Amino acid sequence: MSSEQVELFSEYRDRFVEGVRSHALQTAARGDPEGFDLAIWAIRRLALEEESFSADDVRGVAHIGSNATGAALAYLRREREIEVVGFTTSRIPSRHGAAIRLWRRA
Repeated sequence: MSSEQVELFSEYRDRFVEGVRSHALQTAARGDPEGFDLAIWAIRRLALEEESFSADDVRGVAHIGSNATGAALAYLRREREIEVVGFTTSRIPSRHGAAIRLWRRA
């Protein structure tokens, strides 16, 4: 592959990934609009009140169990309202101690 082809492929890949992410966020927001709005509210509240927080904390404040939490976190990260500062272990039993991101206000 020439460097021109590599650059063209990289641009295509970036646009494709952006389109897929945008579609996923829209689908999650449409699937549970109330949950999405509630998650946005909870994340903004936690970002103001806590040094750092996780998706588990968002679910605890908002009492939502849908994909809306992840979609809301992704949306606010994209809007540069929050940023990742590390990882922690999930406290939700069904997550079996999975690693999850720690967030803070950007």
